[in-house]
Amino acid sequence: MALSSVPDVVIDNLVSVVVGQTVRVPLNVSARPVNVAISTADGADTPSGIQVVNSELVITDTRRDFDGSYNISVSNSAGVTSTVFDVQVQSKLLMIVCLGNYKLFCC
Repeated sequence: MALSSVPDVVIDNLVSVVVGQTVRVPLNVSARPVNVAISTADGADTPSGIQVVNSELVITDTRRDFDGSYNISVSNSAGVTSTVFDVQVQSKLLMIVCLGNYKLFCC
């Protein structure tokens, strides 16, 4: 792809991840070479467990405070494009076993 084109980036609007897990989400970027930056949508510090590695969004050792909106910006000499996506952090799955009139909860 020509360097003269402004890059574009496509990522899922919602990234769901379970507490404590790692997830990798591909970033589809339309131009090369490109610089990628990630920030929180509200301007707070981006957690150290959220980063971009080799055209993938990588979320490691997920914590509840990772939940929120983020901005990814891609740039080259032709310009900059940004997109917003949400990270939704979910608790570990809750398993409910019904035993007659009793319910047993386990995580």
